[in-house]
Amino acid sequence: MSIFKEYKPFLIQKMTDGAEVRGSEDWNIYVKHVPFQPVGNLKEPFTRDWPDRNGKEVYYPATPVYESYDMECEFAYKGDEDTATPMVRLFIHYLAEGGMFKFFDTFNQIGRQSVYYKSFTPDKYYNTVENMATFKVVMSVNDPDTQITLTKQATT
Repeated sequence: MSIFKEYKPFLIQKMTDGAEVRGSEDWNIYVKHVPFQPVGNLKEPFTRDWPDRNGKEVYYPATPVYESYDMECEFAYKGDEDTATPMVRLFIHYLAEGGMFKFFDTFNQIGRQSVYYKSFTPDKYYNTVENMATFKVVMSVNDPDTQITLTKQATT
């Protein structure tokens, strides 16, 4: 029994006009873990500390403003022999090229926009008849408040 039945695809859409929604399963890659923050951390309010006044003068906006954050996502690949490295490489290149993107984790049903790829860390590679790999990708979330949903269009 494969542990891959538990994993779900990760949907991605580049933030350009007319960009299609792609699924990580296009590269035989599935999500193991996405560490979402349901609510972001607030940015520090602007303050001014006048020497001749008590306390601080604080500008606190009426609408909250959130900090961006980085998250380290874990992915798993399963495919034919000698395919892990080229497919993982194609997936990473897709994330890195063309600027910011939106993503949606189909397992947690959580998505974000204004995200970009930062780094890749290999975990385990098994180059056998059932070629498997696990790896981590760090992404920067620059709109930690807007919840988005993506759906992949059926191909005919």
